[in-house]
Amino acid sequence: MKNLPHKIRAFFWRWHKRVGLLLAIPLIPIIFSGFLLNHTSQLQLSQSSIRQPLLLDYYGMSLPKLNAVNIDDAIVVGDSNHNVYIDDSLITQCRGKLVGVAPWQTGFVIGCQEELLLVSDAGDVQERINHSLGLPVPVSMIATCDQRVCTTSQKQNYRVDIENLKWTPVSDQQTWQVSNLYQLPHKQLTSIKTELSLEQLLHDIHSGSILGSLGVFLVDLAGLFILFLALLCC
Repeated sequence: MKNLPHKIRAFFWRWHKRVGLLLAIPLIPIIFSGFLLNHTSQLQLSQSSIRQPLLLDYYGMSLPKLNAVNIDDAIVVGDSNHNVYIDDSLITQCRGKLVGVAPWQTGFVIGCQEELLLVSDAGDVQERINHSLGLPVPVSMIATCDQRVCTTSQKQNYRVDIENLKWTPVSDQQTWQVSNLYQLPHKQLTSIKTELSLEQLLHDIHSGSILGSLGVFLVDLAGLFILFLALLCC
C-alpha cells in the first residue's frame, strides 16, 4: 500500500472509510448477537420464549391458545402446545388439551384428553395415569361426584378409583361438580412458552438467516468487505 502512487492510495483510503461506515450497520447486530450467544448457558437463552406477535407472525408461528380453570386459590392453565401451568409457573406437559380439574386429597387431578395428572397442592406431579393404566380415552370431561373424581370418555361416564385404578361406569351427571374452562388472555401468563426461543432468534440474526438466503448472502458479503479493509491496512 505504501508503494502505491498517492492518487491510488487516496482513492483506497476514501473507500476504506465508506465501506467501514457501511459495514457498521450489519456489524452491530452481528457483534451484539454473537456476544449474547457466547453466554447462552448463563443467560438461559434457550429457555426464553419470544412472545412478540409480529416476530411470531414473521416465523409463521403464533401465541398458543390458553384454557384455564380456577380451583381453590390457584389457576391451572393448559396451552395448545400441551404445556400445563399452575398460576404463572410451568409444571409439566400433558397429553392432549386441558379438559378440566378436580380436587383430590390435598391436591387436585388435572385432566387432559389422553392423561390424568395427580398434582400436590405444591404443584408437584406425583403420578400420571394414561391408557396404559386403563384410563378410558379420550377424556372429554373431569368433575367431582360424591367426593370422588369422575370422567367422561366417548359419551360414557365413569367414577374413578384412583388408588386402585378402577373406572366404574355411572349413568348420569346429576351430582357432578364440573370445573369451568375459560380462555385466559396471554398477558396474564408471563411464563408462557412459544416455539421460538431467544437463542434461535439470535442465531438467525447472527447468521443473517432471519432475512432468508438474502440475509446469509449479505453477511458473507460483509465478511469479504472486512477482509478487503484488513488488506488495505497492510
